[in-house]
Amino acid sequence: MSRPSIDFETQNSMFDVIKSGWISQGKKTQEFESDLSEYLSSKVVVVNNGTSALTAALLVHGVKPGDKVIVPSFTFIATSSAAKMLGANILVADIDSETLNVTPDSIEKIVKEHDDIKAVIVVDMAGQPLDLEPIIELSKRYNFILIEDAAQAIGSEYKNKKIGSFEHTSCFSFTVAKIITTVEGGCITTQDEQIHKKLNQIRNVGRDGPGQYIHHLISSNYRFTDIQAALGINQLKQINQFLSQRIKISNEYKNKIKTLTFQKTPQYVTTHSHMLFFAFSKNKNERDRNLKFLRDNGIDARLPYMPIHKQPCNFELESSDAPNSNLIYETAFTLPIFNNMTEDECNLVVDYCNKL
Repeated sequence: MSRPSIDFETQNSMFDVIKSGWISQGKKTQEFESDLSEYLSSKVVVVNNGTSALTAALLVHGVKPGDKVIVPSFTFIATSSAAKMLGANILVADIDSETLNVTPDSIEKIVKEHDDIKAVIVVDMAGQPLDLEPIIELSKRYNFILIEDAAQAIGSEYKNKKIGSFEHTSCFSFTVAKIITTVEGGCITTQDEQIHKKLNQIRNVGRDGPGQYIHHLISSNYRFTDIQAALGINQLKQINQFLSQRIKISNEYKNKIKTLTFQKTPQYVTTHSHMLFFAFSKNKNERDRNLKFLRDNGIDARLPYMPIHKQPCNFELESSDAPNSNLIYETAFTLPIFNNMTEDECNLVVDYCNKL
């Protein structure tokens, strides 16, 4: 499905950190945070993975057991499990079947039915920004906390503004399949200095920094390492190259594959990171046949996420009406796309897709 892009310069930078003797969170982590802050025009705290980023974001905004949190029905499970692990009650909002993102209408419908919504987590599915402005307006009108799960969306832009640069808290992931990787890792962005300070405490078992054991709040260890930071610093330098290649591959797929339809990109999307590339068949039987054919011919096509309300683990959902998510789960699949995908690899995918 993907392979990491880690050049020799990056490997040498990581080895330099090892030779330095300081491999845990330190100056390199601070440098990586500074670089991310400049790139995203936001205050940044890096953590050990994207799920931790979501957990920290929920904690910093005071989400507690019994609070009601809305999440999209179609998303990676961490969007929901981060809130559930804190004892929140989960409600799922349906997505648009073309953009694959949650809609303002589906959020407002649930908010009107439940007048005590604490937070809404929205997702930029596959790296495509959702329509943020009306959802931000809803958060102000109904007074709920807005958290953006931007795990797949670093480099993406909504109306010429980078995801992660808005006032609300956003969370990114740097796992191995993402646009940039630190093997495992993630970060939280905020424009608020007090939230930034508290996020640093949450990351560090409730204390301000090393060398003292005064804990201002009860938290866990979400710390990063300088080895990861050395990797992240060099990855971020290459992000424009990575994004350009993914956009090129996605355009090749859309222009040359005649047997499938694809995720729709609205006009408000300035840049789509294409962390994933979704294709659609007409129905479940056709999708399953297409998947088998592609896999039998060495193409790593994959099933989409199982919707939250269909997961065998028990989320004890307070709402689960999501017909569009059900449709996508039965008809969608993903095609390979990654930073260093070659023209020959792209053409091979195109050729086999056109034989479907």
